[in-house]
Amino acid sequence: MDFKYYEIAKIKTADEDLDIELHRHLFYEFFFFYGGSGKHIIDFQEYDLSLPCIQIVSPHQLHQVIQSSDSQGYVIKVKPILISSYPRINNFLNNIQYNQHFNPGVLIKENEQRLLKENCLFLNSHNNNNEDSIFALLSFINLYISILKKNQKEKDTSDNNINNVIFTEFMQLVENYYLVEKSAEFYMNKMHVSLNKLNNIVKERTGMSAKKFLIQRVLLEAKRLVVHSNKSVKEIAYDLEFLEPAHFTNYFKKHIGTSPTNFKLMFQ
Repeated sequence: MDFKYYEIAKIKTADEDLDIELHRHLFYEFFFFYGGSGKHIIDFQEYDLSLPCIQIVSPHQLHQVIQSSDSQGYVIKVKPILISSYPRINNFLNNIQYNQHFNPGVLIKENEQRLLKENCLFLNSHNNNNEDSIFALLSFINLYISILKKNQKEKDTSDNNINNVIFTEFMQLVENYYLVEKSAEFYMNKMHVSLNKLNNIVKERTGMSAKKFLIQRVLLEAKRLVVHSNKSVKEIAYDLEFLEPAHFTNYFKKHIGTSPTNFKLMFQ
């Protein structure tokens, strides 16, 4: 990650760059595909590269692009430190990853393709991370988000501003504490809201109760580590704050339906 705030690059098409294994980064990636075919796996969900399309990958998400040799498009990589300086963009990107109403990858229309292509060409010619280019990048991100929101198949019904604030706070707390605090009561007390209210807000956005969401968040990180890291099951168990590796293996098998070892084999 040798860029200061952002980097824009054309989608790689050389044969040696295709079929890169599952991996993850510490920055956002805004994908824009307008040529070729293939699929994009994001946190174990598969998306077709039907064209033209856009797809967001957030920091720490595990992903893999499997594309044809004639693929065309751009990927814009943006460091979270820049995004965090703009609360509306930051909150939106933080909330969509787990929002059941929101698809991180959508088909777009031809006029939207032209707009994004023109913006990418401009960004590519001013890719120097100075103040003017950052203004251009922010304009691109706002346009990208606007197109992403417009092309959602389902209407997001979770538009209550107060509830959005509560959900955003919950998400921030979960990312800070989910490894050591796995009970919904901890977050309820930390946020000074009733368990019933917290469950309603979380379920409206994720389709799960707060407790179920916490279980799934631990499992998501477990799946990422099992597939992507070279750590043993024992090391992963301790990283995720399980007291015993056997407890972690049983927990994983109960919720995923297979052992960590078998799960890793499925993605190799």
